[in-house]
Amino acid sequence: MKIFVDLGANVLDGAMVETALIIIDHKNNIDNRSIFINKYDSNQKDLSFKLLNSQNFSNNYIQKDLNYFLMIPKYPISYWINDSLINAFNDFKSFEEIGNEAWVGLQTNDDFQWVRCFWEVGYQNFEDNHFNDTGTGTWVPYSKGGGYAKYHPDIHLVINWYKNGRDIKIWKKEQFRLGLITENNSKCWNKNKYFNPGLTWSQRSQIGLSVRALPKGCIFGIKGPGAFSKKKDLILYLGLFNSSIFKFFVSLQMAFGSYDTGVIRRTPVPSFSLEDKEQHDIERKIITLWELNRDVDSLSETTRSFINCALLVARQETIKESYEYWMTIIKKNEKKMAENEVQLDFFFAKSYNVQNFIEQFKNLQKKSNRNNIKLTNFVFAFIQQLVGFCFGRWDIHFSIY
Repeated sequence: MKIFVDLGANVLDGAMVETALIIIDHKNNIDNRSIFINKYDSNQKDLSFKLLNSQNFSNNYIQKDLNYFLMIPKYPISYWINDSLINAFNDFKSFEEIGNEAWVGLQTNDDFQWVRCFWEVGYQNFEDNHFNDTGTGTWVPYSKGGGYAKYHPDIHLVINWYKNGRDIKIWKKEQFRLGLITENNSKCWNKNKYFNPGLTWSQRSQIGLSVRALPKGCIFGIKGPGAFSKKKDLILYLGLFNSSIFKFFVSLQMAFGSYDTGVIRRTPVPSFSLEDKEQHDIERKIITLWELNRDVDSLSETTRSFINCALLVARQETIKESYEYWMTIIKKNEKKMAENEVQLDFFFAKSYNVQNFIEQFKNLQKKSNRNNIKLTNFVFAFIQQLVGFCFGRWDIHFSIY
């Protein structure tokens, strides 16, 4: 390949796709270097063709050795990336190469039959004895992806796993016998990984990668995969996976919005050889982010972390004062979360020896919109809880005293 011109969108009439112009040279290119021209601006496209015709590229191009792209899994032509960043794929082993794992989990083939929200079933029906047929409970927590959420998981779904999944296994075999599902889908994938502590994320997301803790005792699904480490470093990986540098390396390998397990396995990770105090300080920041996100969930009655509605926790004289009280706390927590994430981003970028390039990928950290919570949201939550008092869902004595 001699020249690659990235023309972006708005080139083909009516087509919502990006385009590129590639010039192939049949002659042997001794140093294997190619010229890359980036002209996303539609007003500059004519200039790109003039440059090609004149062969006078001046400073309007990037020259890259094609061998660099061989370092990145699947060989994407990431010509705009600094060589030091590309070298990370060669300098560090992947998540899988150091003995870690990432897998998809259970696909029910019929969520309406097998999956419920946790508040739909009584706690007496939860199962703790997961691995044999002697348990009497039915439901276990089920991590199935969900919306964008970092660090703290709100695993609000449960799945029927009566007697070690006896019923769903029988049903799947029958569906396969009838030809309604494939043999592959008739299996409970990677069930030897169920109920282990790990990390999970939403396999599909247009917002970005958001990784949270996967508590012990959960089944993970195909849309909420699981990552597992044999070492006691899950907390560090929780911070790493949510860092902007890790998300940057992930984004180089994938189509937009699809965070498959293979991408996570292939992504390079630094080795953590920290002194006890330094590791404790980093883990404390990650745990603080987990706690701050959990505290937000504790105000919503549809989460497992729910304690009380915001207006009753605030205990101010008026609804408006309670709202202002909580908005002050939320802004304070948001500031603390942002500070911790900046410090963690720098730490993990330094672990890859690319801290000088941190400005290039810091925009991958998505900000929450909790500062935009309206007074009506607080009032509506309060009314919901009052209804819960009337029907015995909540204990009014616990909520008030």
